[in-house]
Amino acid sequence: MPRSNKTEVVEPSSLALKFQQLETEVDDELQEKGDAVHTGVLALVSKKHHFQVGPPGIAKSLLVERIVKRIDGLPDGGYFHRLLTKYTTDDELFGAPDMGKLMNDSLFQRNTSRRLPVAYIAFLDEIFKGNSSVLNALLLAMNERVYDDDVLGPIPIDLISIFAASNELPE
Repeated sequence: MPRSNKTEVVEPSSLALKFQQLETEVDDELQEKGDAVHTGVLALVSKKHHFQVGPPGIAKSLLVERIVKRIDGLPDGGYFHRLLTKYTTDDELFGAPDMGKLMNDSLFQRNTSRRLPVAYIAFLDEIFKGNSSVLNALLLAMNERVYDDDVLGPIPIDLISIFAASNELPE
């Protein structure tokens, strides 16, 4: 079929319009944060991760909070937020051992309720302050969209985007 020289105008889908509205609303609330708002919304659209670095008080956390509160249909536990420190453990991110299964069935299985493995969107504040064990576990979740269960092996997770922030670059 021959191609026409005429440019076809494509109307944006309702989903695209929702993302445009999301960006406009958050941008209106956070003055002078247009680039960060735009890249944050792009991260959601493209199922990529978003990282911000800067001094305290420049609305890194607020940006994520404003975006997430506007997402309709996010189930309970669909958003996970954690401030990382050098003392943060894998249990805080991926869930503590399910003591019932451990005691009754001698099975080590994590209770992932309200933790990263069941979240669609996560915000990890001060990400570079996490210890090497936590950061390595996060790499697998971020890059492969799985978390490694000690018994069952890699388990797929429905993570859309991780928003991460830091006041400083790692040393």
